[in-house]
Amino acid sequence: VLDAPKITSMALHYERLFTTVNGEKNAIWFSDDLDPTNWSISLDEAGFIQMIDERGALNKILSFNDYLYVFRDMGISRVTAFATQENFSVSHLFVSSSLIYKDTVCVCGNRILFLSTDGLYKFDGYDTIKILPELENRFCENGNNDATACYFNGKYYLSCKFKFDGEEEITKNNCLLEIDIDTLDINIIKGVSISFLSSIVTDDFKGVLAVSNFDGKQTLALLDNTGSYFGKALTKSWKSPYSDLGYPSLRKVVRKLTLTTKGKLKVKIISDRENVEVLFEGKDVPQEKQVLVSGVKFRFEFEVEECEADVSHAEILIKVED
Repeated sequence: VLDAPKITSMALHYERLFTTVNGEKNAIWFSDDLDPTNWSISLDEAGFIQMIDERGALNKILSFNDYLYVFRDMGISRVTAFATQENFSVSHLFVSSSLIYKDTVCVCGNRILFLSTDGLYKFDGYDTIKILPELENRFCENGNNDATACYFNGKYYLSCKFKFDGEEEITKNNCLLEIDIDTLDINIIKGVSISFLSSIVTDDFKGVLAVSNFDGKQTLALLDNTGSYFGKALTKSWKSPYSDLGYPSLRKVVRKLTLTTKGKLKVKIISDRENVEVLFEGKDVPQEKQVLVSGVKFRFEFEVEECEADVSHAEILIKVED
């Protein structure tokens, strides 16, 4: 279509195609009614709506809850686009001092999630609320222009640059986050470089496709539950916070660990006085290990280096001494 704009994102809304475009990025364009190939500008055919204010460039457009939402560098605008174009209107809902990363904006059921330079947000069409504030200092500030996201089966998947403890300067996406949009539970895969994510739902296939840098090549991949990265087992780790069990001045002794694990498992017991590692073999029955680790406060780490991690019924016997 020779006279079509250079489209950067698009949304079908009430029989018109609405787009953000390259160039000055200060307007959304819309096609003729019932004809997405007609871009002839007139009161009866196609047209555009300019937005020039402090919210900056128009980067992403979505149809959501009967409105169009335009995600901009520093804010969100809403377009009401019913009937004829003379009745179209714009209202501005959110302005921020932080940059919104356009490729992370994603409709997730009855809300929209996105990443900005100061953390993750959810947007319900009216209010914008920060979520998971404990992660906000982990996202590389001003360095996540390559971040990408998609939504599938109740989960928001985000590939980004993420600061892990002890990690040097990060030059590319190094992390995949899986966030349950209802519970906000998080799974994190460290060390995977994914440059593109897309959910696919057809009669023959449902899942998440990713483009990942593997072995020096951009490779098309499928997210699954095998616990591996291109066939290589990923190390799984769960860490508790420190706890004094409500007795901040009393000495305690960890005496016994009991659990069931189907694969080899390493348990680290870390106190303010000493560190001890306990190894378990994979079995279908509960296993018990006698230990002797003293301290005032403790934390525990479970680590599995096999594809499947199935650990359950963990019990820790701790004696509090007078």
